[in-house]
Formats: sequence, structure tokens, C-alpha cells
Amino acid sequence: MSKFNKKSTRQLDLFLHDGALQSALDEAASILSVKIRKSRLSREQILSRVNLILGRDTSMAQFNAWTAPTNRNRLPADVLICLLYILNNTEALNALLAPLNLRAADTHDCALADLGRVQIERNILVEKEREALFIIKGGKR
Repeated sequence: MSKFNKKSTRQLDLFLHDGALQSALDEAASILSVKIRKSRLSREQILSRVNLILGRDTSMAQFNAWTAPTNRNRLPADVLICLLYILNNTEALNALLAPLNLRAADTHDCALADLGRVQIERNILVEKEREALFIIKGGKR
């Protein structure tokens, strides 16, 4: 086997030095496993929707392998996104983002951020108004 065809087992070592990434991957897999088990949809229905969205024909055996909490055959990113959508849940994504000190923003978070921006802009406009009135009055308060 040539060195180009050999599968590298050290590819992610740079990122795994403190175990944070491995821990995040394990936690995300565990969360997804629980969410799938507690879903109102059966595993078959979930897989059917994944296959429909992605236009593929993944077997139940492969789906079970991907979603087993102890499995090292990681879930493909496109399947992960589909599962987050189908299960209407971002907890697994947040587990993956945690080592980066990030989290997914939902509509409530976005609305709060928008409100904060509006209030900051309002405060800036109020200060500009005060300055303009001060100038209009000839610099007298």
C-alpha cells in the first residue's frame, strides 16, 4: 500500500490533545441517541425522512451504526443536519460547538440580540439628539 492510500490514524491528533473534541463528539452522539429514542417518530420514519431529504438510500443497519452512542463510525455532517431538523433539536449541535465556546442561536436568542442592537442604536441617537439640541441652542444648556 502506498503512503497516499494509507489511512492516517493521526489526522486529528492536533485537535484531540486535551480530549475536548472527543468528549464533544461522544456527548453529541449520546444526545442524538436519546433524542431518536424519545422521538414521536420511529427509527424507520426518521431514516425515511433522512433518505428523502438527502436523496440517498441508507440502510437501517448503517443508520443504527451511525447513531449508536458508543460507535466510532461518526455520523456524516449532512445526516447530522437532517437529524437536527427532523428532531427539531439543537442540543447535539451545541455539544459539538461547546469546545469552541459557541452555541447555536435559536429565534429567541436572535430576537434578544436584535433588541439589544436596537437599544444601543436608540441610545446613540438620543445622544446625537442631545448634542444637536445643544448646538442649536447656541451651546447653552
